[in-house]
Amino acid sequence: MAEEKAPATEAAPEPVKKTGIARLLPLIGGVVGGLVIGATLGFTLLGPKLSHKSAAKAPAADSAKAHGKDGGEAKKGDAPPSIYQLDNLVMNPAASGGSHFLLMSVALQLKDAASLETIKGRDAELRDAILRLVSRKTIDQVTDLSARDQLSSELMDVLSKMFGTGTVTKIYFPQFVIQ
Repeated sequence: MAEEKAPATEAAPEPVKKTGIARLLPLIGGVVGGLVIGATLGFTLLGPKLSHKSAAKAPAADSAKAHGKDGGEAKKGDAPPSIYQLDNLVMNPAASGGSHFLLMSVALQLKDAASLETIKGRDAELRDAILRLVSRKTIDQVTDLSARDQLSSELMDVLSKMFGTGTVTKIYFPQFVIQ
């Protein structure tokens, strides 16, 4: 018995050959996708780390300008002030029953660099004095802006007794959160 091959009535469609730009589209898509993913990861992961490094270098550049480098001449007495910052002071205001807390940072502008070294050596004593003073205040006393000016002057009196009058020239509250 002989097998006969039936003639194909329908021709099988030939695959369409990709030519030119159509052949490169997957490659272009992969490259663009890789760049997008790389840029996203760079900005989210490396960006914050690099910004901290550049922020650390910024004071050095500022002091170079103050000392007359970079082509400009600084006047005598234009050196940036010494500032000592106490971060993350947490306390319960008076009469809050523990239901509220105050998170604050205090920055002290000092008359000179020698004062900075003195204050650094007495950090624990300084923190304790600030916490004792502020934790005696009620929620109403610390939320009112005019009361903060009073708090600043009271704190200045305490610091003048601790370190001598004129050691601390100004007090800032860069962080002041009540919850």
